[in-house]
Amino acid sequence: MAFTYKPSSTLSAALNDTDNKFNVASTTNVSVGDLLAFRNELMQVRDIPVAGTVVVRRGYQGTRSLAHKSGATFYIGTGEEFELIHNVSLGLFGPSAEVPGICIPGARAFDVDGYEYVLVDILNIVNAVGIVAGSTVGITKDGNFGANTLATTHSGPIGIITETATSNQWVWAMIKGLYRNAEVTLGSSAATSTGVCLPASSASTPSVGLLVVTTSQASSIYATTSAGLGEYPVIHGMWPASAVSTTGTAATSLSNTGLQIDVWLNYPYMDRKLSS
Repeated sequence: MAFTYKPSSTLSAALNDTDNKFNVASTTNVSVGDLLAFRNELMQVRDIPVAGTVVVRRGYQGTRSLAHKSGATFYIGTGEEFELIHNVSLGLFGPSAEVPGICIPGARAFDVDGYEYVLVDILNIVNAVGIVAGSTVGITKDGNFGANTLATTHSGPIGIITETATSNQWVWAMIKGLYRNAEVTLGSSAATSTGVCLPASSASTPSVGLLVVTTSQASSIYATTSAGLGEYPVIHGMWPASAVSTTGTAATSLSNTGLQIDVWLNYPYMDRKLSS
């Protein structure tokens, strides 16, 4: 399941590993007893003496007390809420999977096959009804692991989401391994395992972000661009592992596109195209 995102705030100043009273950008969503979840540390709120200031217990639930930079993002929730994300993720990946105790955007998990995933925060989706499981997303480079439907303008890391989600939800995205039945935008039915993975130049319904073409089709795409090879971006670290399948149903609000393909991922990313 996709998880409704937790509210967040940021540190107003850097923390060392012993500070237990500090200022934050906002305490609007913070209550005594809540947990503040940083990437590798949980803190429990013990007091809110004034708006914008918290007193906490550091290194909660066996996590290590660490230094944090000014402006670092943390997420706010109850222990039960964060535990639910962890437990549901174990159900998704299998009982012998590796899932961190703190599941916030940027957390990494491994399923029973050893395939790797990162938890991302779905941003504003082009298609207002959401983004379908198997869609390819571009992941932001700001350290907050926001994700949106992949587009030709993206530059940075890429993943394929495992579950259908809407804006402002957290969902796991595969970044290494074999993803079965990734969604492909319309017009790719001739592609095979010798094809090329490209970002879709326009959003389909629903938006799925991935265009897989034959090598001859790719050559044609590059030949028609004004700057030649390099203007239209290629997805690095993503390869077709099967022919395109048309066994799916036609696209509706949140169904699939009718076209899927198996793809192998090895930390895929995309460079910004060389000309605008």
